[in-house]
Amino acid sequence: MSSIQRFGVEPRYSQAVVYGGVVYLSGQVGTSCGTFQQQCEEAFRCVDQQLEAAGSHKSRLLSLQIFLRSPELYAAMNAVYDHWLPVRGAGASGSSGAPTRNTICGVQFPNPLWQIEVVAIAALNAS
Repeated sequence: MSSIQRFGVEPRYSQAVVYGGVVYLSGQVGTSCGTFQQQCEEAFRCVDQQLEAAGSHKSRLLSLQIFLRSPELYAAMNAVYDHWLPVRGAGASGSSGAPTRNTICGVQFPNPLWQIEVVAIAALNAS
């Protein structure tokens, strides 16, 4: 049986949990008070950092959930997303394709300055 590993443990949650060869990330937000683009870049950078700390990489992503304050932000988020995770082998199956993804718009965040949150699931790096 696999053990459970926790990273970035906070009082109410962990930043990442690894179990059975899979990394589960808590929501990563752009906490800067900058532009929406800057918040997106920061949130995706946090995903990169948490995956690395847990022994994975964005090339191993299985699934993403992206939460946005407003539907009007969708196109701008996709512009940052496409730069952060360029489509590799679009339309092809296998390890070179994009992860599954859903985007939820109209979210009311606990901090009124937040505009994006990203939740990720990834496979551990191959040994």
